[in-house]
Amino acid sequence: MLAGEDVGAFPSIIPINPPVVAVMKECGVFWPGAHRDARLMAELAAACQETLRFNAVNVPFDMTVEAEALGCKILWKEGRGATPQIREGQCGESPLDVDEMVLEQGRIPTVLRAISLLRKRFDDSVPVISFFEGPFTLAGLVTGVNSMYKYLLKDPGRAREVLNVMARVVTLYATHQLSAGADTAIMLDPNVMGLTEKQFTEFVLPLYGEITAAIDRPLILHICGDVNSILHSLPHSGFAAWQFGRHWAHI
Repeated sequence: MLAGEDVGAFPSIIPINPPVVAVMKECGVFWPGAHRDARLMAELAAACQETLRFNAVNVPFDMTVEAEALGCKILWKEGRGATPQIREGQCGESPLDVDEMVLEQGRIPTVLRAISLLRKRFDDSVPVISFFEGPFTLAGLVTGVNSMYKYLLKDPGRAREVLNVMARVVTLYATHQLSAGADTAIMLDPNVMGLTEKQFTEFVLPLYGEITAAIDRPLILHICGDVNSILHSLPHSGFAAWQFGRHWAHI
């Protein structure tokens, strides 16, 4: 469907479906263990589809994987409903360059392994949809959202420098998610809802075009919150589909 083909029926898919505690109890796999172990991550993702029939399986379950790989300290809270957290801007200086070694850091190998396990488990019967961060949201985690807004206003050169690095990171990560077996991937960039139309089109939209052009698979864009100020620009982003929402529980 994302490729523009007639699939004969409208698929009933919830592209983002973090597991609720009831599903964890049903399958006996819980957070935070499923955040750290590829087998447990795949088991819990599979349970969402097999128990609730969402018609898609998704990993990972949090928005800190890339930032952790870039050296940010993760705050782990115990409990079935706890997701890893990062203190924004507490990661030190933003890296000025990255290479494929970043894919070996943190939990990125865990997520890629979980995707491979899900692909083998479901073959072609259920779409595997993975997640990756958008460049502006990732930049906010690494440098701090307020710092990024300040750069946009007072140091646009620095803003572009950071965003370009973040775009390279997420492009590498998304490419390897698809190589590991994901059918498509969703880019999560909720923090762009705080940008003006001019800031979005000048600093972020070109990066969206670069990311989608570099990945030869239809992708989905997710932005939480009010996107009215940038909505008319999104058809030029290169994404095949969009998903919006004011609230996003558990992520």
